[in-house]
Formats: sequence, structure tokens, C-alpha cells
Amino acid sequence: MTKVTRMRLGWGVVTLAFGAAGWACSGAPDAPIPSEAATPTHEASPSAAPDAGIDDAGGAPHDASGRGDASAARDAGIPASHPQVVRATGSVVASPKVLAMTFKDDPLQAQIDSFTAKMATSGYWSQTTSEYGVGPLVARPAYHSDKVGLLSGSDSAVETWLRDLLTSNAVGAPDPSTLYAVYLTRANTGSALSSASCGAYTGYHSELAVAGTRIGYAVIPRCDVPGESAIDTLTTLASKQHVHWATNPFPKTAPAYADVDSAHAIWKRLYGAEVGDMCLHPYVAPAKPAGLGFAAQRTWSNQAAAAGHHPCVPSAEVFFAAAPVLPESLPIPGSLYDTRGVRVAVGASKTIPVVVHADGAMGPVDLQVLDVGLHYHDRAEFTYALGKTSAMPGETVQLTITGFAPATKGKGFVVVAKSGARSWAFPAAAEN
Repeated sequence: MTKVTRMRLGWGVVTLAFGAAGWACSGAPDAPIPSEAATPTHEASPSAAPDAGIDDAGGAPHDASGRGDASAARDAGIPASHPQVVRATGSVVASPKVLAMTFKDDPLQAQIDSFTAKMATSGYWSQTTSEYGVGPLVARPAYHSDKVGLLSGSDSAVETWLRDLLTSNAVGAPDPSTLYAVYLTRANTGSALSSASCGAYTGYHSELAVAGTRIGYAVIPRCDVPGESAIDTLTTLASKQHVHWATNPFPKTAPAYADVDSAHAIWKRLYGAEVGDMCLHPYVAPAKPAGLGFAAQRTWSNQAAAAGHHPCVPSAEVFFAAAPVLPESLPIPGSLYDTRGVRVAVGASKTIPVVVHADGAMGPVDLQVLDVGLHYHDRAEFTYALGKTSAMPGETVQLTITGFAPATKGKGFVVVAKSGARSWAFPAAAEN
């Protein structure tokens, strides 16, 4: 199986410091800037049409203009217009099922079974997937392996194990509408898979052909996060892969929701473009929906984003952001489309407006601008000066950008809005 590296190098599982050390910035709030989701991105390759049971009406595909649905929000005058995750040629899962697969002596086995059952009955599933055309989830009876763990946790070992179970009918016939969710245990520590997991990635989903049927599976490692319980960490990672699979079930052969509208291409470069990736950064804490009773990953909602609400659902808090108004079209390397951004020559300056937005009543928002270039090569490519570093929602603040060095790697900046303990980041592209 061919796949690209499981984590995009450069914006990996790294929290970048919000402050003067190592960053060209303006303003004073003290918080991290977001890091990219540590989720594997699988290579796309030609294939036949999606398998039966997969819905091909799961939202509008990327349109020919490359604008995507995000243009509607901009045209409607919503000040903090955010990206839209767009569908390629693949389909979503119309009638999804999930089969939790655990190993012998897993101390969390009963909780994993309970989590899987509640994923199928709680409102979390419909909140995160229904707008993309995904149907209600059905939890199949769990499979409890008599193995302590896989002797090798490599991806090929996972696939061999799955293929053996499916061809022997131990878990039924291969089903393209079932997610085979494989929960690794501590017994895999030190294997090829687990040694990379939790450091280079925090789980992934992929696809496998078994007896002429293409199925989707997810691998969820056992990771530790300081201050979190083992089950909270596990279900946060698992819920993300459930939603990713349902909205992008065959990422290698028929990618579905795995891109962003071209106007916001830098978001994909920084975060990834599956719906969970877009919300996996330090500014978005996991949810714990009452009907689910377990921690779960918030995921991107195109509808909420277009309406100017918090794009990462479920969320009940007042959403705020500071969105730069980007005056120019910039080429996207290797693409037929352009993106929105700002062009500033080295030694020159340009001033653009930044619109502060909130979808409810709140006080002033602190602002700061960070240069992406320093993350890549310890050198700022642009410097920034805000007209003021605190503003009320509805205000427009002027941002002056000066070309400091050739933009060869970073090619962008992040406008961070902060209120109390909460923050939100809005990335933007910049060229010389």
C-alpha cells in the first residue's frame, strides 16, 4: 500500500509559542498558535467508482471556479468568513456502521464498547456529519480478539490481521459501509506503529481491498495527554477518526471531504483539510456532549462557518475572530486555482483592514499577528504593525505589513484574537 508520510513535516504536533521568542509579532496576548493535526494524509490515486452503500450526494463538490461555498459567506458580508471544506470526486457514507475491535486484557474494553454504542445514539454524530450527507450511525456488536495485541503494530500487520478476519468470516463479510475501528493497546508499545503513534500522529484511517470489496478502517493508538484521563484521550482520538471515515471513507482511491476552498488554501497547509483536522489545534478543546458521556473531537461545520458562528461543533460559546481582508489573488503552487492573500515586496509596506467579529455580546478582543516564516527557517519574512492591539467586535483595525525577507517557506501570517482564556487564529497567505 502506498501512502504519503503520516504527518506533514513542518507543521506537526508542535505548539508554537505566542510571544517574542522566535516570532515576528505584534500585540501582547500570551497563548500558543495552532499546530497542524497529526493525522496521516493518504495519497490520492485513480480508482473505480465508490463502493455500494456510499452516498454520492454528500454535498457539493469543489466547483470549477475553485471558490467553493465559502464565497457565499463573503458575498453575504459576514465579516469573519471562514473556509469551507469541499468534496472531491468521492462520496460519503450514507448508512454508516462501526465495528469496535479490541484486544485481550484491554482495561478500557468495556468503556470502548460503551462509547461505540453511544456514538450511534447521541446527538454528536448528527451534529458533526449530517450536513455532509452522512446518515445515522449503527454500532455493530464489538469484536474482542483473544490476542493480547499485534506482534507487530506496523500498518501492514494491521491490514493482514483485518484481511484474515474478513476472509475467514470471523467478523462477517467485508462491508464498505462499516468502519473497522482497531484500538491498539499498551502491548503494541515499541512496535513500528506505536513508536510512531502519539509522536508523529494520533491515529489514522485508511482503506483496504478484501475479496474484491474495498473497506475502511481506523487505527487508534493508546496515547497519554497530561491532565486527561486515558479514556478521554482515547475517545477524542477515536471520534475524530469516525467522523473522518464517514466524510472521507476512501481517502486513497476516492477522496471526498478532504480539501478546502481555494481562497483559504493556507488553512490546509497549516492544519490539514479533513473536518476534524480543521479543528485540531490548541484553541479548540474537546467536547463532552451530555448524550455521549465521553470526550469527543469537535469537527468543522461548513454551515456554522458560513453563518459566522464557531466552525468547530458542537459549541455553545460566543464565537469571535479577527479576519484580515485579503486584497489579492495569489497562485497556489501546483494548482490551477488562485488563493486570496496579500503581496508585499521586500522593503515595501501595505496596509489592510482586519475585521473583528463576534456572534454574540462580549467585551474587547486582544489582537496579535504572527509570521509563519519563523517556524520554517528561524527568519521572519514579514513584520507587522497593528493600528491597535485591542478592539470591540464590529470594529476594523488597520494592519501594516512590511516585507522583511524573501517569502520562500512561510508565505503567510496568523491573526490571533484572544478574550480571556479563549483564542482563535485566522491564517492568511502572503507573497513578495
